[in-house]
Amino acid sequence: MNMSCILIAFYSNVSIQVRFIITTIVYNKSMRFKRNIQAILIVIVIVIFLLGISEMLARILTQLHTLSYYKPIELIVQHEQKEELRLSNVFSGAESDFEYDPVLFWKPKKNSGIFNEVGIRGLSIVSSRDSATSSCTILAYGDSNTLGAYQGGYYDTPWPDELFRLLRQHISSIRVLNMGVHGYTSYQGLQKFYQDITVFHPTFVIVAFGWNDASPDMGIPDKQFNTYLSPLISPLNKSKLFQVLKYYSDIFVNKYLRKPMLNGPRVSFEDFKQNLINFIQLANKNHVSVILLTRPHADFTYANIENWRIHVPEYNKIIHEVASDYNVPLIDFEKLFLEQYSNELIDDCHFTQKGHLIAANELYSYFQQQNIVCK
Repeated sequence: MNMSCILIAFYSNVSIQVRFIITTIVYNKSMRFKRNIQAILIVIVIVIFLLGISEMLARILTQLHTLSYYKPIELIVQHEQKEELRLSNVFSGAESDFEYDPVLFWKPKKNSGIFNEVGIRGLSIVSSRDSATSSCTILAYGDSNTLGAYQGGYYDTPWPDELFRLLRQHISSIRVLNMGVHGYTSYQGLQKFYQDITVFHPTFVIVAFGWNDASPDMGIPDKQFNTYLSPLISPLNKSKLFQVLKYYSDIFVNKYLRKPMLNGPRVSFEDFKQNLINFIQLANKNHVSVILLTRPHADFTYANIENWRIHVPEYNKIIHEVASDYNVPLIDFEKLFLEQYSNELIDDCHFTQKGHLIAANELYSYFQQQNIVCK
């Protein structure tokens, strides 16, 4: 009997000790978990604080030009290349009304400079009576020769505006929207067309590319410049700290890790042809008529064989081929300005104001000859 009591007392005591040990372990784990959570929260607060301070310093130091920062399209120059149209045409001088875009590389800033609330050159679309009553919309895609150039302290009146003025005399419910952007290639124009077609519901699309397509690519052609990660890192580009880190990491990568790449055109002949075909196919799918324009330029007959500009006529030949293969109207601005109006270019490729008028009249005559009526 005494032995039973002793055993009961023993096991009872052991049970108490076990429960105490378990309770202690659970309590200690709970305390450690709480301490770990507290430590993690402290680390997060410290990291956020340090990032905030770093972001503020990055903004101050970049404004003081003490630090450089990443600007889209401002690539690290390879092979000591001195000309890069993606940079010189877009992010310098009067063309500073542009901003980064993960798909288009750059685009006009809305309500900035000559650009309206939807980021195209012209009067407000939202407040315009034409936008609500228009039965016909013409979208004009191209580069700076479509957008209009900055001359003598002011922007000229581009041919899409002049075309609108001429057509408006007979069709009151028409609108011509200038979708041209400085430095754009057919690749960028096509990406923009993908975005625009369901927004503006065009009746006609005028396509004018071939100059920037031929320009040097610094080793990275347009179709490779836009990576799958671009949309993912796009929000980070708003951070000046990220831009600073990316700028200096790019210098390191280009200098020590990346293999040198051969320079070629921004858009190859094959890709240029396919971009035009894609323009036409997308337009046909949406019951939109396409008009192709060859790219006007100066006479390069005696140009240096190493000058990339001598290849622009080859891109124009591709435009002729595509127009013929797909039975698409073509207006040969290249031939017109080389043979009749060679003095109406202010440089190698941009119209004078009279040149814009000539181009608009040529398009207007086409619309008249074809007896095209907007329904």
